[in-house]
Amino acid sequence: MHYPPILGVIRPAFLLLTPVCVLLGVAVAYASDASVDWTAGTVAMISAVAAHVSVNALNEYEVLAFASLGLDVVVGLLPPTALIAMITFPVAVAVYRGVNRAIQASGPFTPALVPSLALNVVLSLLTPALFSAGMLFGF
Repeated sequence: MHYPPILGVIRPAFLLLTPVCVLLGVAVAYASDASVDWTAGTVAMISAVAAHVSVNALNEYEVLAFASLGLDVVVGLLPPTALIAMITFPVAVAVYRGVNRAIQASGPFTPALVPSLALNVVLSLLTPALFSAGMLFGF
């Protein structure tokens, strides 16, 4: 199926599991005669879907950034020395795994995200610096 660009990042086909899990939790609470806070349920649904979408977007961003760097070198738009920026790819993988693990374990707004966010700052500063150095030495 072909989606517009923004929906492609969201991946609607895979997004179904998140609301189903939240609705299942609300249904179990309702069936057990517990009082159900519909406002909290709505906030949980929005938060869960937003977390799912944000992890997908982070994955797309990181994969496409590194793929385009490699492709630009292959087609000759960038010098091979620009590939020095690929050294940070394992850091990008660690950021993605950390964010994904924190969100799956305890929800989108947790202190568990802080180490991954700090690592993302390192990634965001180091990758362009290495890329710039590669460009300077390549031309």
